[in-house]
Amino acid sequence: MPELPEVETVVRTLEHQLSHVTIVDCRVLWDNIIAYPSPQDFCEQIKGKTIQNYQRYGKYLLFDLGDLMWIAHMRMEGKFYVQRPEDPYDKHTHVFFTLDDGRPVSYTHLTLPTIRL
Repeated sequence: MPELPEVETVVRTLEHQLSHVTIVDCRVLWDNIIAYPSPQDFCEQIKGKTIQNYQRYGKYLLFDLGDLMWIAHMRMEGKFYVQRPEDPYDKHTHVFFTLDDGRPVSYTHLTLPTIRL
């Protein structure tokens, strides 16, 4: 699990790279990554929203969307990637966002297989 300084670095890096972008599309590729609301409702609620502020509360990332607060946790190995439009997404990408400037942002979490003995 990332430590507090690492989470703070992620928040400040996203704030620097993304500033005040609008989310125009969202695709959840693994439904279990969204705790609440349903993945479909999550995407519908954040589409068209502009990220106005980036904060950290403990190990949670807070994205201020004006009338809505998006709260994310990095889990054990979670990473946000700001990509170029032509870059393919990783096979471990669970959520894929498209921004108003055309850049894709992905949330990737390495899921390790369960080993049964």
